[in-house]
Amino acid sequence: MVSSGAVSFSIARSTKLARQRGFELTASKLQPVAITNSKPKPQPRMQ
Repeated sequence: MVSSGAVSFSIARSTKLARQRGFELTASKLQPVAITNSKPKPQPRMQ
């Protein structure tokens, strides 16, 4: 029973790491998009 508990714990840990990695991957994918969107676009109205 101890071994099965350790296995389930390691699986939960690996899934948590996978979720963190997936979140980091999506964040790195969305980051350049957010940077390009946050850049001030030239607006002829204000000029």
